[in-house]
Parts: sequence; structure tokens; C-alpha cells
Amino acid sequence: MNKFLRSLIGILTITVPGMAVEATGATPRLVVGIHIDQLRTDYLDWFKDGFSEDGLKKMLQNGIVYRSINYDYPNPDAASATASIVTGASPSRHGIIASRWFDRASHNVISCVFDPSYLGNYTSSTASPKYLIATTLGDELKDATNNQSKVFSIGISAESAIVSGGHKADGVFWMDDNSGQWCTSTFYNYMPWWMQRINDQENQSGTMDQTAWQPLYPLNFYRYMPYQTNPTLFEYWLGKYGKDKFKAFKETPMANAEVCKIGLETIEKEHLGTDDIPDYLILNLNASGYLENSKKMSAVETQDIYFRLDQEIGKVIDAVDRQVGLENALIYIVGTGAPKNPATDAASTATYGGDFYPDRCTSLLNLYLMAIYGDEKWVSGYYNQQIYLNRTLIDKKKIDFDEISTKASEFLGEFSGVQRVIRNRQFVTGSYDSSLNSYRKGLFPAHSGDFRLDLQPGWNIRNDNQEKDLQVRYEAYTTSMIVYGANLKAQTITRPVSSSDIATTLSKVFKIRPPNASEGSLLKELTN
Repeated sequence: MNKFLRSLIGILTITVPGMAVEATGATPRLVVGIHIDQLRTDYLDWFKDGFSEDGLKKMLQNGIVYRSINYDYPNPDAASATASIVTGASPSRHGIIASRWFDRASHNVISCVFDPSYLGNYTSSTASPKYLIATTLGDELKDATNNQSKVFSIGISAESAIVSGGHKADGVFWMDDNSGQWCTSTFYNYMPWWMQRINDQENQSGTMDQTAWQPLYPLNFYRYMPYQTNPTLFEYWLGKYGKDKFKAFKETPMANAEVCKIGLETIEKEHLGTDDIPDYLILNLNASGYLENSKKMSAVETQDIYFRLDQEIGKVIDAVDRQVGLENALIYIVGTGAPKNPATDAASTATYGGDFYPDRCTSLLNLYLMAIYGDEKWVSGYYNQQIYLNRTLIDKKKIDFDEISTKASEFLGEFSGVQRVIRNRQFVTGSYDSSLNSYRKGLFPAHSGDFRLDLQPGWNIRNDNQEKDLQVRYEAYTTSMIVYGANLKAQTITRPVSSSDIATTLSKVFKIRPPNASEGSLLKELTN
């Protein structure tokens, strides 16, 4: 009997390939998170036969695929969605409502990582994660291991890189808009020698003048988009964009290749995954590219982005396997943000609804309030379908805020194209209908406006500032998460999964406590 029990216990304690990460008892030595802005599940389905055997197809066929990752608030973008992934919370808890917002103090639109308290290294930008008020996976990992874990975040933009890296990362790097060099903030206070060497040895400006985004493969390879017409050649020479050539480069899929190249250098030069203390590397990529305002990407351009992504992901998988071993690593891909659609030409589509001009709207609203309350600037600003009233002036004049905001919302509701005006104050006081709960989760009072304008589908938002014109669409967009490595068994999960579940689950994988604002649940496929 004792011999039988010993044999049974021995069988049960063997690490079985295909078991969930937590069930094996082993913490991965390296977790690589690949966050891809505007990654679409339908495009992965449509283009999969064009993928190589070593990249996305390998992960889709051999990993755990969660086909429907949901962000439970409206219009997630790269920054807000990334924050939700690494904190396990919605903007109402982590503070990042978008990549940019209108700042009431300066009366300017600012980046979600703007912070003049710190200097830039290889950049004139001043940035930190001060507006990210929740801890991240990386923060908790550093705390749990007494700073022995190494955490790095690399991205195309400062916003995604800094939000992913959080407050305690060893290094956070992104491409500077003006020079194309890799840069960071003195908040992190680490610029490795090998990255400085890359910056100092490469002639980014001269290289960019001779660089063009054009199809990676022969045109007849681009045949996977449903209902596409004959593929046509495209070619974007970046030198023609002059001083904005580096910004233009960051809109192309070649920027993803640069991020991945630096990511692989980081694994090697920073010795990630070389001991039993887990390390965490985040690569922030992009699955869209809008070099021309009001120009929809062609079928060939869209496929080219995904085929180039596939190529880079294959390189990441290969490097992790060679340097760490896939049995000691976990790689996940997850989509961030919702698709952005360029404005349409009224003459070219029957679905055109009209043009909405935010500047005209706010000017007319201010004139209306002037007629009631006096000749003052009652409207401070507009950004991203949100209107900001001048709260300081309203308080100074001792005007009842509920009264003026009610009059303003009624006036805004009369504009053509406005489907609904949502007063954000109701979420602060708790007097809102439960059907608006998703809007509440996307609100953070210090950064959000006083009104959110929901526009009718088919309408164009014509921005008079540097933002691109957009078309309003309420499409059923889904993104995916793919988890690969660490002896995971291939599965496809069709149930909807909240973005908040990712940080909660990865905390279990890392064997650390979840971030302090985390509100997600465990994904059983990774933890049982």
C-alpha cells in the first residue's frame, strides 16, 4: 500500500507538458509582452495563411488564443489600453484616460506622460509616469523580488513605453520624434552604453531620407483581404516629410522592426532570463499606419503591416528560444486600442453623414453661455470628443455648476451629428443610469472633460488642430491575446475576456501580488 501511494504521488508531481503555467510550479525566467496597438482578430483570421511557420502562425497554432479581449470603456487608445493591461484596472482607477488630454491648468493638450520635473535623455521631451496612479505588473515584480527582477519597456511612442514600464522599470526607451534616436527620461535614469553606441554611430537622418515604405513581398502575395480588388503598388518616401520624417517613420511597420531589434539587444546585453529570478520585457508595437490624413489604408498596406509583424515576432520567438529556452519563457501578444478611421470624402460614399467641427461647436457654446452669464470665456477647451468648462471662472462667479452644465448640455444636444451628450458630473455624484457604467469606467475627473459628445455613425470629426480628421464608427471590433511557451497546451478560447484579467493572471504566473488597483479575475487556462 505504501509503495502504491509513493508511486501515485510521484506520478502526480511530474511536470506534464501542456499544463497551465501555475500548475507546473515553475515561474518563467522571462516573460515577454508584445502589446500591439489596433491588432484585429479578424485580420489574424484572414491573413493567417500568409504568415510564416515561425511567427504568428506558430503562436496561433501552439499557444492559448483568447479571441475576444474586451476593454470595458469607450474608445480605448494605445495608452489607456496599455495601462489597463499592466494595472488590471480601467481609467477610472489608473488615471490614464487617453494618450493625450486637455489640461485645465495650462489650457493646452498634453501627453499623458508629460512631466517638466524630469529631463529627457537624447530627447527634449520631459516625461514620467506621474499621471499613472496605480501600480503595474513591473512595479509589483520589482517589489516582490527586492529589485532583483529586471523590467524593461520599449516602444514607438513615449506614452506606451512609459505606461508599460510603470514607476520602477530598470529601463524605458522610445524613438524621439525629432531625431529618431532612442531616448528615455531622467525619471528612470538609465541609458545603457550599448544603446548610446547605437545612437552615436547611426546616421538616422541620412538613412531616413533614403527610406521608403513599400511592399515587403511581390504584389501577387497580397491576396488575403476579402473582396479586395487587384493589388496596387504603394510607396512612401519618408524624406518628403522633411522635419516630420521621423514622425512619419513611426507610422510605418518598419518602426516595429526597430523596436523588436532593440528588444532583442536588451535580452542579450541586459542578460534577461539568465537566472531563476523572473524578468519582464514589454515591446509596444503598432498594427496601423496613417501617413496621409483622410486616406484609408489599402488592402496591400494593411496586409503588409501584418506580414511584417509576423516576421518580427518570428525573430523574437527565435531569440528567446536560443537565449532563454521557450520552456523557461512566456510570450504573450495582446491588442491595445480601437481602430481609428480616417474621415471620408462626402462625394465618395453613401454612408457620409456630415462634418462636425469641434472648434465651431465650442465657440458657439461659449457665445450661448455669454448671452446668459456675461462676456467671459466659459469654455476652456475641447479634446477627443470631450468639452471642458472653465470651472475656475464658474466658481469665482459663484454660478451653480449643475445649472450651467445643464444649459450647456441641452445646447450641445441641438448640434447636427450629436447623438448624445453625457454629463460627466453624474458619475462623480453617483447619480447615473447603470447603462452608462462603461462611460464611468473611462472617466477620471482630474483629466476628463465635463461633457462627452457621442456623434452619429458616418459623421466626420474635422479637427482644426494637429490631430487627424476621423470618421465615427461603432463597429463590433475585437482584439486577441495569444500566450505561447512554458509548456502550454494549444487552446482556443472564445468566451469574452476582460483586459483587467491579464494583469491579475500574470501576477499569478509571476507569483506576486496583483497591482494595487487590479479588478480582474484569473484566467483558468493559465493558472489552474
